[in-house]
Amino acid sequence: MPGPRSHETAHGWLLAIEILCGLAVWLGVFVLFVNHIEATGFIVPVSEGPHPDTISAYRAWAPVTAAALLVMLVAAFRRRARWLFLGHAITAFVAIAAVLLFAVPSIDFRSLIDPPPVEQSYGPGYEPCYSGSDGCPGG
Repeated sequence: MPGPRSHETAHGWLLAIEILCGLAVWLGVFVLFVNHIEATGFIVPVSEGPHPDTISAYRAWAPVTAAALLVMLVAAFRRRARWLFLGHAITAFVAIAAVLLFAVPSIDFRSLIDPPPVEQSYGPGYEPCYSGSDGCPGG
C-alpha cells in the first residue's frame, strides 16, 4: 500500500511535467509565430509561396504544441489543480489559435463559409453580348 511519501512524489512529478509542458506550449506558439512570419514574407518578401522548410517546421511544431497542451491539461487534472485551470484555459486558447492562424500554408477559412464558384459553360461558338452594341439579339 503506497504511503503519503509516494503521493507527494507523484504530485511533484506531475507538477514538473505540467510546468515543462506549459513551457513547451509557449515555445511552440512562439516558433509557430516566427515560422509564419518567415513563410509569409512579412520581413523579407516571398514571391513564390512558402518554402518547404517552413511547411515542414509547421508540420513538426503544430502536433508537438498540441500534444504538450494535452499533457499539461491532463497533469493539472490529475493534480486536481482547479484554480490553475483558468491559466491553462488561456494557454489552451492561445495555443489552439496559434496552430490554426499560423498554419503554413495558410488555411483559407473563406472556403468553409462561401460556396465554391460555379463555372458557366457556354457553347463553342458563343460570343458575349454587351449592352449598347448593335449586334445583340433583342436590342
